[in-house]
Amino acid sequence: MTQAGEVPRGYQTLAVGDLRFLEMAVDLALSAREHTDLPVALAADEETARVARDRFAHIFDYVREVDSRFLGDRAAKYGVVDASPFAEGIYLDADALLLGSLDDRWGPCNGASVALVGEFHDASSTKRHHGFSVADMVRRYQLPRYLKCNSGVFYFRRETALDVMEECLACYRDQLKPHAKGGFLGDELALGIVGGRREFAIFPGRQPMYWGRELATLDPRRPHKPVMHLLGPLPSSAFDSLMEDVDRRRREAGVEPTSKPAWTWKHRRVTRAHRLEGLVRPFLPLARLLGLRTTRHW
Repeated sequence: MTQAGEVPRGYQTLAVGDLRFLEMAVDLALSAREHTDLPVALAADEETARVARDRFAHIFDYVREVDSRFLGDRAAKYGVVDASPFAEGIYLDADALLLGSLDDRWGPCNGASVALVGEFHDASSTKRHHGFSVADMVRRYQLPRYLKCNSGVFYFRRETALDVMEECLACYRDQLKPHAKGGFLGDELALGIVGGRREFAIFPGRQPMYWGRELATLDPRRPHKPVMHLLGPLPSSAFDSLMEDVDRRRREAGVEPTSKPAWTWKHRRVTRAHRLEGLVRPFLPLARLLGLRTTRHW
């Protein structure tokens, strides 16, 4: 049910801290304009929200601040539902671009509190998530299943997702942060735990986002998925093509085309991380045995 003052549906993104994420969020919003008539909202910290209102007031339909309790660490994403103006939203990370429409995903998600990209695993799983054993997570937190997910894209129904995100915040701060060792402590771990407890929905049908390994074959002119999330290296031809589109959209929107350095910075980070992980992969079993951190984030 839509509450007074809520907008029925829209796309939501987030930019906190580094203003390069705001620049990428602008490009995400402009890419969304080519594939949907639904509004686009930005959740941000106080300073980023001020810059967004001053420089990009005509790009975002709504700019709202994330409550301070979600800021710090890597918990800001749990605050986007609280900051969102939408009764139903599809969240996209700022370092993503829409290559096609997501509007057909609203109907199948109807009724879910949260729907994520990912898959469930039980205590028999041999998978790892950000360096942590999924089977160990199931046993440690007494879960029926763990949701191995990527939080770059998710659906939420605000009325019921508010409690879910508060539970994720408490799990991250009280259970994971004080005790989790040996991996990357990102926001997806709490979503995986709470998602397992609450049996979150999975995006119906074909997963909407290119996985990192799929980016190596991305052709922006003939995409087979609607969301490019910059999780891993892109072919130089694909990256250049995407940046041409970014510059074109900015010119058409009357926005100074200054975001390419932000995308280049992010692409270099993921490329370096990908190469490093390739070099260290043979030594991962020993590193885990020694209790060393085995996953890096970009």
